Amino acid sequence: MLYRRLIIIAAIALGLNSCSNDNSASLKNEIDKSIDTLKEKESFDKADNVFEYSLDTLKDSKLVLNIKSTDVELAKKAVKIAKKHKIESNVTSLPEVELKGTPFAVVNTSVANMRVRPSRSSGMATQVTMGMKLELIDHKGKWYRVKTPQGYIAWIVKSSFTLLTKEESDKLSALPKAMVIVSSTYAYNSENKSRVESDLVYGNVVVLNSKGKEWSSITLPGDRELVVKTSDIVELDKWQQNARFDEEKLLRTAYDYMGQPYLWGGNSFKGIDCSGYSAAIYYSMGILLPRDAYQQATQGDHIDFKLGEKDGFKNLKIGDLLFFGGKRVTHVAIWLGNNEYTHNSSTYGRVYVSSVDPEAKNYNQNLVDIILDVRRINGSKNLDRIIDLKSNNIWL
Repeated sequence: MLYRRLIIIAAIALGLNSCSNDNSASLKNEIDKSIDTLKEKESFDKADNVFEYSLDTLKDSKLVLNIKSTDVELAKKAVKIAKKHKIESNVTSLPEVELKGTPFAVVNTSVANMRVRPSRSSGMATQVTMGMKLELIDHKGKWYRVKTPQGYIAWIVKSSFTLLTKEESDKLSALPKAMVIVSSTYAYNSENKSRVESDLVYGNVVVLNSKGKEWSSITLPGDRELVVKTSDIVELDKWQQNARFDEEKLLRTAYDYMGQPYLWGGNSFKGIDCSGYSAAIYYSMGILLPRDAYQQATQGDHIDFKLGEKDGFKNLKIGDLLFFGGKRVTHVAIWLGNNEYTHNSSTYGRVYVSSVDPEAKNYNQNLVDIILDVRRINGSKNLDRIIDLKSNNIWL
């Protein structure tokens, strides 16, 4: 009889626990759906902001919604969702308090890969180049989540940057700088210039100590004093003064990248993707575009075009951006004139030139059929996500 009672009690307890688990799972699904709806309504973009949450069980079996976010308003609205379900909330606002003493970092390698998650095996999100300032958000061990000058958020390993206090950042900002203006070069040891100490790529920015006829003394982030060929650099302030939209400059830069291999998340001479390519070309003219194609598609002015007509692209000018996709933008190219555009595609695996002329050898009907929009950056006032590098300092 006692054994039978124990079995009944155990069965009831198991049933209650199963019911509790079912309720928790159901509640989690409701909250997940509510937050997903909220993020869609608020046009949340994980490339621009952090919003992470988990529904956890406390020791007293109560549930708590733990939120970590850079978006204060979105976090407040998520808390209201939790209250509606009579659940407590705990919000951690980013950047982390412990990082406020060193709020900035500067990239100290020629090109640094940024990851979707804090792991080298994680997919690549984007790249940043030497001299760029980063805003620290939070960290996990040797990995730091940072915001780039474009507002793009991803993870980067500690060895790829140097931490800066506000005072150190201000001090570095006051020093003269130089920008690398060749596709790639090297920095050598200053004693006899016999040993390579670092590679450098176009757009890298370093401290300029002194400029000589053949060699110049520079300091890389991390206080590495080296030398570089003077012909490979230009004073940053001079570069900024001369930076402007220029069709000839655009064409030269576009062809400099010809044949460069496709690399998802790449935006340098060490590999590049479609939006990284368009951004790199505009960067050479002092214009910092948003990182991804769908973000670039929100900038500039729409230019009329007509598919399937002989003169359907007559309104386009050199430098206009062509956007491709289905329901959303997934690809971008740059108009070169003469019915041609240049882009980098994973299909071909390199930067190449295509045509909208059906009679041309490099015509691609499949691409032409999915052109969604054409936008003009030059002369537009719709540039709320674009940084003018002539007047804005994104470097150390």
